[in-house]
Amino acid sequence: MNTVIEKQTKQLTDLSNEELVELYREEYNVTPLRILYSRNKQNLSTLTEDMLVVLLQNGYTDVKENLYDLVKVNKYNTSDEVLVIMSQDGIEDAKDIISVQYVDFVKRTVLQLKKRGRYNRGDDDDDLIQSGYIGFCKAIRDFKIEKKRPFKIFVQHVIKRHIDSIISRSGNNKLRTLNDAFSYHSPVSKNDSENTFEQLLKSEEYQPEHHLIVEETFWELWETLSETEKCVCWYYSEDYSYEEIGKIVFRDTHPTIEAQIKAVDNTMQRVKTKREDYIEMLKKSKWVLS
Repeated sequence: MNTVIEKQTKQLTDLSNEELVELYREEYNVTPLRILYSRNKQNLSTLTEDMLVVLLQNGYTDVKENLYDLVKVNKYNTSDEVLVIMSQDGIEDAKDIISVQYVDFVKRTVLQLKKRGRYNRGDDDDDLIQSGYIGFCKAIRDFKIEKKRPFKIFVQHVIKRHIDSIISRSGNNKLRTLNDAFSYHSPVSKNDSENTFEQLLKSEEYQPEHHLIVEETFWELWETLSETEKCVCWYYSEDYSYEEIGKIVFRDTHPTIEAQIKAVDNTMQRVKTKREDYIEMLKKSKWVLS
């Protein structure tokens, strides 16, 4: 083994469990986690819930039993993400708790979508909320803790996607396109009334201060984005900094914070370019109303 590597490994083995986890979070290097797991694999019950979650997020699935036991001892006082994976594994108490906790959140999400025109005409609030709960159940089913993404952001996206799919299948598309106008001055985040899609997808060459784009065209533009671009946009709309987004989205592909921030910036530039190209296409096809 390389002498430098041997020295680094020896230094890491001198760290406490807490220090190994802290080092992993600072550098997103999995070596400290390998040491943490190797050191404790015969007695995982000595690890804290936080340590077990970090290991589980990085593929150490055999820690689940110990994690679940600890959560039950603590009367399910744990994170949303842990409650979700417990729900996926058939633990009904966890599913009941996460479902109750998200009742108001689901309602707020679908009613906010309604304000933005994301609904079928004729549907009442109860219909919309029911659709939101279906999306919530899908989010529980599809959530992957190894993605290291907040469940609340994920469930919001899945609810939107589910309601969009209902609208797409509806026979009211023409009516919706004619009646529901989407303004680039509409808030993109329920947490920030100042943060709009105009700011998110702002173009220096084209400023739509006096234009409305029918809502359908925005979602057509959205579908031109890659999954990474969509993910970056949603985190940005929820007021995450470039550094925070980089750690969540690019930690596995870009080893340094500087590289992660640069990757976020490059992604946002691609989104802006796609927006500009799409706006030009709409103008030429007379989809932009002045």
